[in-house]
Parts: sequence; structure tokens; C-alpha cells
Amino acid sequence: MAEQHRTGGGPGRVEPVPRLLERISRLLTYLGEHPEMSLSDLATAVDLSPATASRQLHALHHLGWVDRRGDRGLWRIGPRLHALMAGAPYRERLIAVARPELQVLSARLQAPVVLASLVRDRRQIILEVRPSGSTKLPLSEQEDLFSTATGRVLIAHLAARPRQRLIDRLGLPSAAVWPGIATRRELQNAMAQIRRLGWERFERRADNIMGEAVPLADGEGGTVALGTWRRLDSRTFRTELHESARRIFAALGISTP
Repeated sequence: MAEQHRTGGGPGRVEPVPRLLERISRLLTYLGEHPEMSLSDLATAVDLSPATASRQLHALHHLGWVDRRGDRGLWRIGPRLHALMAGAPYRERLIAVARPELQVLSARLQAPVVLASLVRDRRQIILEVRPSGSTKLPLSEQEDLFSTATGRVLIAHLAARPRQRLIDRLGLPSAAVWPGIATRRELQNAMAQIRRLGWERFERRADNIMGEAVPLADGEGGTVALGTWRRLDSRTFRTELHESARRIFAALGISTP
């Protein structure tokens, strides 16, 4: 039987722990991306009722994971989470090496550039750099891995068995997200082509956006994706992405594949 947690919403009311942790993760992730949020806006953003969001925020506030601005009642990341982030930055060596390279690349391309990693079945952006030179460590997540070039690159460069298990969980992409992929064989062939080319391009014509991504060894035996996006009528940046990836490889002491 799955472990359960009493929610405080009434006698005998319990909630499965995995679901509770997922809700808490969504709350903390969204607060990490937005400096301050009202209860109603935060509840709407993470698809929770205001009562549920309030109950979980107050529990997190008691533990120091979130904080509340008294004069306006806005919620924000708390001191305990800030202390953890300051003491042990996520992927510290990779970020330290990649950040200056991505700043130069973004300024040269005049387009945003991101590093993304794979966390179970979600794409997680671990570093984002804008042409202005501003950088963020947003740790923002996106569930649909097929809808970005970085997401496709991350799936394609998994080992065969984990990739198969992930595709089993995700299912096939919709025709709107990935035209021409209607069967498991077509998806496997597309993944093999991404691995062979070392590059992927994604077009979202409804928004007039094109994204590109290349794989990048993370220095820990895994793969992250280096990607950018801009208007569909822009030139391709594949060469620049690969050159930046090679320089990051060299700085990490990894042989260029």
C-alpha cells in the first residue's frame, strides 16, 4: 500500500505521498521562477485549489522552505532553500565552465541560449542566458519532451534501455508536435538520426519559432543539451552551437566525440 500523508483537511483525509511531493515540487519550482506570487496566482499556475495551495504553503513556511512578505501577503522562496542553493549550486562545475561560453554565444547569436538536462520524464533548464548578458539558474521544468529541440536531443542520447522505458511512458508525440512521427519505428528512426547527426531542429510554425540543439557531455558521464531558438526566417546556428559545445568539452577536460 502506498504511503500516505494526512492533509489537515478533515478527519481521516489522507493524500498519497508521491502526489503530495509532486505538488510541493511544482510549488517550489514555480516560486523559484517568479520572485513573488499571490496565493491565487500561484494556485492557478500550478493547478491547485487555493485551499490546497494555502495548506501546503503554510506547512512549507513553517519549515523554512518558503517565505511570506507580510505587508502584501506574497509568497517567495524561503531561507532554507536559499541556503541550500548558495551552499551547493546544482551542477556547479558545469555551470561555472558553461556560463561565460553561453554569454558570448548568446551575444553573438542575439538569441537566448539554454542548457537543459533530463530529470525522469521532464526537461529541466539548468542555465539560461539572454543576449543582454543576463543569466538565470531557473531549474524550470517542461513535461512535453518532444516539443523542443533540446528535449528530443536528451531523449535520443539516453542509453537504449532507459530510452525505451522513457518512450514507453511518454507514448508517441502528437502530429501537431512532431509531424511525420506516427509509429514507434518512425520515432526510433528519428532518434537514431539525431544521434547520428549530433543535432536537432524543431519548428513551431504557429508561433513562428525555430529551435536548435546539440548534445553536450556534462562531465559526470551524462548528457545535457545546448540549445537556442528564434524566428523561423533566421539563419541556422548549428555550427556556432557545435563550436561552443567543443570549447565546453575542452574546458571540462573531455575529449571531443
